[in-house]
Amino acid sequence: MIQLALFEPEIPQNVGTTLRLASCMGLGIHIIEPCGFVWSNKHLKRAGMDYLEKVCLLRHDSWESFLKYTQNKEQRLVFLDVKGRKSYTDFSFRDTDIIIAGREGNGFSGLDYPFLKESIRIPLLPDRRSLNVAVSISMVTGEALRQKNAFPS
Repeated sequence: MIQLALFEPEIPQNVGTTLRLASCMGLGIHIIEPCGFVWSNKHLKRAGMDYLEKVCLLRHDSWESFLKYTQNKEQRLVFLDVKGRKSYTDFSFRDTDIIIAGREGNGFSGLDYPFLKESIRIPLLPDRRSLNVAVSISMVTGEALRQKNAFPS
């Protein structure tokens, strides 16, 4: 099943909203630390509500730790970035994809990874920079689940 990941998230409300999305859709989610906030239920509870107890969450203490976890699992890493190579609606998602959203402030800046070939973007009007991370990952998740006919019944 498709999974989600947040790379070094900075805003707890976005994490809470994304955890809630993962819980409601039955998706696993990875948090790749360090986070830009102290991880606590207090910070996440408002957006995540009571869904946080029902989410399949894995926390990784670093990018390297996350890569090691995914290494032997034949999962494709799909980077959601404003500079992504392909529109998310033109991308063919796989059941084994992990859709990764970057930091709220600067995406994947400073990260050296050879996987960028699998990058997607949400097309925006020319004078707009970006959407909120939680909104973006929700839009892309919806498209991925639509393509795989994998919405919960």
